[in-house]
Amino acid sequence: MPDRLRDRQRQIASLQGGTRSIHDLNSGPGSRLVSNLALYMIGAVLLAAAVGIGANRLGVSNFWIAIVILVILGVALMAGVSRTRQPEDSPADKP
Repeated sequence: MPDRLRDRQRQIASLQGGTRSIHDLNSGPGSRLVSNLALYMIGAVLLAAAVGIGANRLGVSNFWIAIVILVILGVALMAGVSRTRQPEDSPADKP
């Protein structure tokens, strides 16, 4: 355990002495994208859980509940990626 602590302290010290700081690890072009997608998926998981619990209370078979939950999560993943994707720069756009 002390070895892991020393390694972590060395990593932090190297970050503080280098060009990047600890605060820079969570910033950058892709960090907000991941955060938005993660929030989108958390909402989808909560929705899928609520639908699954409601369907279970109504007496729906577990097989169909699993299928509906997978469909909800798949659609949410596709929608989340398409809504949070940032446009890419192509070489043709540059003068």
